[in-house]
Amino acid sequence: MSNKTQRVQEWRLHVGAHKTATTHLQDTLELLRAELLCKEVDFISNRQIRALNLIDGGLKPVIRGRGWSLFRNTYPAQAFARYAISRAVNPLRQNATTVAISEENLLGDSRGLLTQTFYPDAAIRLKPFETLARSAELHIFLSVRSFDEIIPAAYAQVLKDKLFRPGTDISFEPIGAKFRAKSPSWTELIRRLRVALPSAHLKVWRFEDYLDYKSLVLTELCGVRVDCETVLPPPRLTQTPSHGAIKRMEELDSSLPIEEYQSAIEEIIKTDTDRGKFRPFTDEETRRLRHAYDEDLRELEETFPGVLLMF
Repeated sequence: MSNKTQRVQEWRLHVGAHKTATTHLQDTLELLRAELLCKEVDFISNRQIRALNLIDGGLKPVIRGRGWSLFRNTYPAQAFARYAISRAVNPLRQNATTVAISEENLLGDSRGLLTQTFYPDAAIRLKPFETLARSAELHIFLSVRSFDEIIPAAYAQVLKDKLFRPGTDISFEPIGAKFRAKSPSWTELIRRLRVALPSAHLKVWRFEDYLDYKSLVLTELCGVRVDCETVLPPPRLTQTPSHGAIKRMEELDSSLPIEEYQSAIEEIIKTDTDRGKFRPFTDEETRRLRHAYDEDLRELEETFPGVLLMF
């Protein structure tokens, strides 16, 4: 049987979140792709998956204008959704029947971390992937991070990617005010994902654990032992810049064409010599947000025992 037509027996999808070392994870697994293939796991690179843009682009040519109503809970709709996803991914596959994918944009873009309900459209966006569980094992992985760090990091990414509305006032203050008034919740997001993906095996790891246990995290994701002997440095363009760099980004002309804007962003990052990264919360606010994060993870473990990976 051709390696392009072998049926996928196991899907292992890492869906984010943004700013939880996803780029480092993707670069590491891409480097290890040949080694993983020897263990019957095919990691399809993030660049290939992003070119498909599975939710916002890659499936639409297959759907041919018939709309996302095809993904309703009826057998014909589910069969078609499964076919559409498989047809989009199959040309990228090698010879393994386990497929591993990491794409944080499946949840939405980084703006989804700047609302008090993290990734409000996540369930709708991921619902089509539930259909994969009808013919294979489906594993979904989510990485989480402390609120005091991920919110400023996501704001920086929104600036880098020019995801704000042109002509609007660009400032962290209204965003920070929302989270000072009420902390977000990873448990609430996971509850929505469990409803949207009831057949999936869902696992969550902490960004803080990825830093110390990369090999164990990647082993969980791929389902086979992964040894990270080659240590990749954190990608500079995805790191959170300094306060000064953020200020320069906020002052950029929002009417610039995207290519010029991104060139200006790269120059700001390249010349960012200030010490320390963007930390807009006070020490007291940081302590409160970290406490809320710890309490949220305790609630997660109590509500969904075994979902949070412990190392």
